[in-house]
Amino acid sequence: MTAMPAGQEPVPSDRGGEPALGASDRELARKRLEARRGLTAHVVSYVVINVFLVVIWALVGGGFPWFIFPIMGWGIGLVAHGVVAFLLSNPEEIVLQREQKRLAQGQ
Repeated sequence: MTAMPAGQEPVPSDRGGEPALGASDRELARKRLEARRGLTAHVVSYVVINVFLVVIWALVGGGFPWFIFPIMGWGIGLVAHGVVAFLLSNPEEIVLQREQKRLAQGQ
């Protein structure tokens, strides 16, 4: 069984002794899912639009590959979005966890 934050009791479930997700855990899971769905939409639009830009470049006769600038610029934003969606925790959650630890140590 996993450790519960101070003052939070496990919610019984019908899953063979596993506690069900509490309201805060469920909300956090929902936010993470939304962030990942948003990233998926961002990747799809990035690919579609940048393929379109490369096609335009090819249709007008090639020349200087100007399409690399929007691909690189937008790519930086896409990488940042991916880092936030998959690697970084929610800043609010970090602050709440620190406060919970501080309160638990004071008791």
